[in-house]
Amino acid sequence: MLKNCLRKIKRACRRTVETAELIFCKVLFFRGAENPCSKMVVIQNSHLGDFTLSLPFFQRLKNECGLPLILVSDHRIECLAQSSGIFDEFIGIDFKRASSYKHLPCRWKTLRQLRKISAEKAIQCFGVGATNWEDCILLAIKARKKYVFVDSFYNVQRSGTFYEALRTKFFSHTLPYRMELSLVANENNYANFIVGN
Repeated sequence: MLKNCLRKIKRACRRTVETAELIFCKVLFFRGAENPCSKMVVIQNSHLGDFTLSLPFFQRLKNECGLPLILVSDHRIECLAQSSGIFDEFIGIDFKRASSYKHLPCRWKTLRQLRKISAEKAIQCFGVGATNWEDCILLAIKARKKYVFVDSFYNVQRSGTFYEALRTKFFSHTLPYRMELSLVANENNYANFIVGN
């Protein structure tokens, strides 16, 4: 019983910190790109399997949007990303270290560096795996249009309904993640949504 109570307190504390950081990032990085570069930035966490399954999605974005594609991801997949021939530029960061609040100076130094990126579109992949860290990255990047998946059961369970409601308000283009569909089917819907805007 005590373990369960401590787990609930820990979850409530984490949700409070993540919500406060999201609001702080929104206030700090509130300006979009005034004169955006003709680029498209995709933020993808470091899961190798998800990255491999997403290669057709990335290829479709590159072909149909006609913009140079920049990938922001974990530095460990740089060789794989560059060998795919899809990305015009790769920005590698230490996702594991920067995503931890234990390394807060590293986290905020990385966000300040990413603030220099300017693009027409910034896209977060994908709702089921996205964390508060990816949300902060997306807020930091200067882009006219920012795309995210919202309202997946996993996100709501992890971050809470209030946090998800803020994400819906803070990002310019949101699409619900449908848990009854596979990752690939959701990616197809996401690509249609991005290409159609």
